[in-house]
Amino acid sequence: VSEESLELGHYPHYMLKEIEEAPRVIKRLVNQYFDGVKYRFDDALINRIEAADNIIFIAAGTSYNAALIGQRYLRTLNKKVDVFIASEWHFYPYQSGEKPLYVLISQSGETTDVLKCLEVIESYNGDVLAITNTEVSTLYRRADYRLLLHAGTEVSVASTKAYIAQITLLTLLYARIANKVTTI
Repeated sequence: VSEESLELGHYPHYMLKEIEEAPRVIKRLVNQYFDGVKYRFDDALINRIEAADNIIFIAAGTSYNAALIGQRYLRTLNKKVDVFIASEWHFYPYQSGEKPLYVLISQSGETTDVLKCLEVIESYNGDVLAITNTEVSTLYRRADYRLLLHAGTEVSVASTKAYIAQITLLTLLYARIANKVTTI
């Protein structure tokens, strides 16, 4: 059964199927962003992250929890990092520093609250890094920098492999910025 298949196969429900697909998602992400020697992230993105005087994660639901992991990683690199729930941030937008980078995380790339935040950020002419599973999404198309999760179709209401993909991607990104090859 392929990752993208909507067939349950021998599984009693999608959540179990998607949990068991997680190791393949991790392997796919590692293969996409790390060749065993060198990380495959766009240098312009890495330079922008390093230049940011504040990194502001904005997400909803499970993606918010992944953002908290990203915050922890980047703070170990002495970056100023904040995390906000999208449904709150767009009512009380927060920007700090002269060169903030906004990291918007959305599995679908169509999360309404995240897209409302994107509109506010665009009115500031702020730079946006989109982390999403959907290349044809609004978030992906409108972002300045983009990272795909490559998690395949997720049907279960409880996010499983997309959340694991978000954490894996943030771990790979952190390892690249910290120049740590042995942490993978």
